[in-house]
Amino acid sequence: MSSVEVHVEGLDRLEKALLGLPDAVCKKALRQAVKAGADIFLTDMRMRARVRTGKMVHDLKARVSVRATKGSVSADIGARDDRKKGGHAYLARFQEFGTKPHVIRARKGKALLVPGGGFVYQVSHPGQPARPFIRPAFDSRKDQVVDVLGKTLGDFIERYRPVG
Repeated sequence: MSSVEVHVEGLDRLEKALLGLPDAVCKKALRQAVKAGADIFLTDMRMRARVRTGKMVHDLKARVSVRATKGSVSADIGARDDRKKGGHAYLARFQEFGTKPHVIRARKGKALLVPGGGFVYQVSHPGQPARPFIRPAFDSRKDQVVDVLGKTLGDFIERYRPVG
């Protein structure tokens, strides 16, 4: 899966406030904030993706993981493929980046069915133009995601801040 890494600068006060929370609360806050942001990207990606059968769009997922150390959290957002279960997420990279013209060959001892009902052993694919949907979703929603992260973390800090 392709990835984009984002570092938000200037959050010293927020980081200090998070470090003042108990570990379990801090992890929960980070997980919920990043999940909320990831869901914004995911929704936008699904709206922008070209839909033929809907299977690839269904395979677009967001997975959030919090590391053992305080303050480290990540989200993988994109096409999660499980071809053994009929997943079609591998098609996302072809849609995002396009393909060059190429030859498709049948597997050994097999043939390819072509439109019109004939069988051949290889076909020349003309390629596919790029139809990006992942990067445009990131570019258009990154400010909204930062706002949601800040609001979600701020709400946690207000709720769980030690009194005194």
